[in-house]
This record gives sequence, structure tokens and C-alpha cells, in this order.
Amino acid sequence: MNNKPNVVIYISSIFVGLWLSVSKLLSTEYNVVIATGTFNKGLIKNNFPNISVSVENKDEMYKKIVQEELSQVDLMLKARKFEEKYNETLAMIMSHDRALGKGYIFNTDRHPYHPKAYWCYELKIKEILKEFIYWEYIVEKYSPVLLLAPDHNKVLSLIAKKKGITFLSLSGMRFGHRWFWAENEYEENSAYIKRVRGHIKSISNANVTETPKEYKYDNISAYNNQKSYGYYHSIRILLSRFPGDLYRFLTGYYVKNKGYRFLGWYPAIIRGSYNYNYFKKYGKRPDEVRNYKLVFFPLQLEPEISLLYRSPELNNSMEIISWISKSLPSGTMLVVKEQPHAYCVRSQRYYDNFRKISNVVLASPEVHSWEWIKQSRIIATITGSVGIEAVQFERPVLSFGKYTIINYLPSVRYVNTYESVKKAVKELLTLTPDDVTFKKSREALCHAQKESSFEIIGLEKLSLSRKLHMDVASQLVASLKEQYNL
Repeated sequence: MNNKPNVVIYISSIFVGLWLSVSKLLSTEYNVVIATGTFNKGLIKNNFPNISVSVENKDEMYKKIVQEELSQVDLMLKARKFEEKYNETLAMIMSHDRALGKGYIFNTDRHPYHPKAYWCYELKIKEILKEFIYWEYIVEKYSPVLLLAPDHNKVLSLIAKKKGITFLSLSGMRFGHRWFWAENEYEENSAYIKRVRGHIKSISNANVTETPKEYKYDNISAYNNQKSYGYYHSIRILLSRFPGDLYRFLTGYYVKNKGYRFLGWYPAIIRGSYNYNYFKKYGKRPDEVRNYKLVFFPLQLEPEISLLYRSPELNNSMEIISWISKSLPSGTMLVVKEQPHAYCVRSQRYYDNFRKISNVVLASPEVHSWEWIKQSRIIATITGSVGIEAVQFERPVLSFGKYTIINYLPSVRYVNTYESVKKAVKELLTLTPDDVTFKKSREALCHAQKESSFEIIGLEKLSLSRKLHMDVASQLVASLKEQYNL
């Protein structure tokens, strides 16, 4: 390589075309190193015929690591050395993985079988050790000035933090079509946090805006919530999936990748329609509970990065619902709404538990979350978009996510124990709708969101595209240069 600084870009299975486009643009000023799997190798070669780009094949390197570094070692001793070096347990790192850490995902009792979930302790330890050895090799070999990836891998995040390397991934701002650069696995951005704090201090109670600014629906939530649950629609999905799944079965894909079983998702797809109708039958509408004070808690999509990565310490929705329920005074109801894509991974027995609790009701799937937010006295969330929406609609929030941006706002209470929930519920129920705290929080968040992000319409729709998108990539590169002095 020449004297140009190195940039490492990890290309996984999402936004492949977009990250290839970013790689192409950055390669004019930097030595670009692409870390990826065998699946993307041919695509990278075709798109970089005349450009020198180093490619580090993760799959091939994993085989080498197992043969040369993990075959004759004390796995537990090596694991403890990594734990001491990076001040994190391998058990916590496993909990970020929906396969290795499946045992921690208590609230999706019908999530499809995954063989890695039943691996023995030593095999799971070895899988995490491979990650550490691979990424340490990449970082030590290339000494990059910047790491880019679709999402923050936990192991790479720990290494980057230890080495003082900037590691960025794209994240939705949850305001219209705006995006920002997440700087760690918790989706934090130092400039964003600083601006929220700054605006809270600078906005006095006397100069908050009286008329709320129009909130733009989060583009990612809008895109993810486009889901139909009719039986006919589910059967069409099954029929459209079958040829591809059959081909993967016949070519040994399922055995080679040690992933979900052949047809493993099919029962879940049918179950989604069944559970959706369950909610239509038992779910309540706002007018049916108008005589009660309401606390609104929408369940989140599981198992997903938004929970496994963003709130690893506390993400058990069942326990959270129990805490809130026990904290509510008489005459107050907790409304639980299902995430549109999660009907398929939970059993009706799971939902029945909520119906057995006296002050808990299910929400009708035909009523938009915004209607519940407007009718509720308190909104509860872990890391969901509903927390941002509640601030925009001037409602108090119970936040169970330790790292979420709204925790810096005066209308939000971060809670992580039953006692803290009980105290926060009592405080928030005393606030009146015209309390200036709500307007102050809304203004501070709105200003910080716009100042810390950039707008790209339709970016979320490129997640499965393997084509180049140079126009979008140029906007991303421009924002990188502006914000991080590249």
C-alpha cells in the first residue's frame, strides 16, 4: 500500500451496493480495505476491476483461525484474557447475537429454531474468540483511521474503543428521512448529545415555542410498519418463498451456514395472521378505556439490534410490564400494543399473560400508536421510536433504555428497577398537559435532531440492493468529511 491513510469498511448482507459505492468514492483518497464474506467476493471483484482495494475474506480467515489458533489452546483461559483486556464478559457479547444468545430472548417464545442456540458452551466461546482474533488482525494490520459498517458489531466496537479508532455506522434519526452517524453500539453520537444538553440549558421557560412544529413520521418506522396479516397474504408469501428455500435446501445452504432450518419460518408466517386476529378480537380502542388514565407501552420487534445492542442490560418486556402494572394507582390502565412484525414470533399464551393482569389491556392493531400517545398520560419504551414521538407530542416518558437520547430531556425519566418505576410513575402522573417542561423538551430535541443529521429520502429501501448507488454514497461521503474532517 502507498502512504494514503487506511479506511476499513465491513460489508455484510445489508446495504451491500451502498457500501460498495462508498468504498469506490473513498478509494480516491484512502486505501480502502473491505472486510466481507465469500458471498460478496465476486460482486466486489466485478465493481473494482481497475481500482486497488484490499479484500479480507472473513469466512476464509475464520477457518484459518480455528485451525491455527484455537485448535490446541485452553479456550477458557484465552476467553478470560480477552475479557480482562476489553473489560467485557463473553456472555454479555453472546447476548447481542440472536443465535448464540437466544436463551436471553425471553419474549419471543415462537421465534424459529436456530442450531447455534443449542451449541455447547465451548463452541459458543470459540465463535466469539474467532470474532476477536479476526478483528484484532484487521485493526493491527491496517491501523485504520476510520471503520465503517452497516451496524456496530459488538466485538469490533470494543476493539475500536480500545484503540481509539473512529467507528461509524448509519442510523435513522427517527424524524422524517433524516440520518446520522452512530459512534458506538448504543447508537450514541457525541455531537447529538452535546446539542440536546445545550438546548435544554439555553431554552428558558419563557421563550419556548407555543405552537408545536409539525412532527415528520419516522421513515424507518413507516417502512417497517408496512405489513399485511391476512391469511391470503401469508399464503402468497409462503408460495413466493418456497422456490428459493427449496434451492437453498438442495444446494446445502442451510447445513453450510448453520442458520435457520429449511421451512423454519413458515409456521411463524402463518402464526402472524392468527395472532393478528387474536389482537383484533381482544384488543381495545381508546374509546373503550376512556374512563381510565392510560399508560402506553408498545412492544418492540424482537430479536433485533434495537434491543439486543441498544439496551443489553434490560430488554425483558414481560418484566417491564409487570413493574409498570404494579406501580399504577387505581383507575390507571396499561395499554400494550404489539409491533406489526412481531405477531409471528410470540405465542398466544404469551399474550394471555397480559390479559390475566387486572390493569393491563391489549391495544387494537387497527389503531395507530399516535392515537394512543395522544390519549395517554405516560408513554413507556425501551429503545423504540415511540419515545421520540411522545416527546414530540408533549407527553412524559418512562425510558428503560440506558443509552437513549431522550434520557437527557426533563420530561423523561430513566428507570431500571421496580422502585425507580414506581417513583417515576408517581412524579409523571402529577404533571399537567400544559407544563412547560414538555415544550422545552420538544424544542431541544427537535433542534438537536435537525442539527445532527442529514436528509436522504428512500435510503432505507436500499437495504437489500446489491447495485451501486453513487448518488446516495456521495451524500454520505460528504457528511463524513464535514463532520469528521476526513
